[in-house]
Amino acid sequence: MEERYLKEDVHEEFAKRVDEHQARQDKRLDGLEERYRQIQDLNTSVQRIAISIEVMTKELSKQGERLEVIEKEPAANWKKFLWLLFSALTGALLVVVGQTIGLPM
Repeated sequence: MEERYLKEDVHEEFAKRVDEHQARQDKRLDGLEERYRQIQDLNTSVQRIAISIEVMTKELSKQGERLEVIEKEPAANWKKFLWLLFSALTGALLVVVGQTIGLPM
């Protein structure tokens, strides 16, 4: 089998082109690595936002429950007032009726 050798200038040109190609690939890889880091940072930020939203949702739920209690309190107080007023009026009416029919007080 006959051995074939490249001429020195052809070999140098080939090596130069391989080096240029390698430099382009390295540059592309550097860009991809930077984009990957950015995506990782974005992913971390999204996770933090999701956790924050979850915490806020739980807190809003608790606040909603407290708000319901606060909103119901005036209605409960009003009902108590009406019950006391009804009781007082009923008692007064019974006293008047009792005096009218001559019951001793």
